[in-house]
Amino acid sequence: METQSLVNIGITIAGFFGAWVLNRIMVSLDKLDQDVKEMPNRYVRRDDYIRDIGEIKVMLKGIYDSVWRGS
Repeated sequence: METQSLVNIGITIAGFFGAWVLNRIMVSLDKLDQDVKEMPNRYVRRDDYIRDIGEIKVMLKGIYDSVWRGS
């Protein structure tokens, strides 16, 4: 085999693996983008959680007060 053929084969193999790596990166980025878009549906925002816990505490305090006042 002549040197030019070996160089061409090497460049072809390197190009194939480079394209494969870039494709895997793009697939990973697409999956990450999809996961980020689904975050509001899966997770509760911190301020919403704090507000809800505050409401639960108020309700529990009302129950506690009514039980102890009723006795």
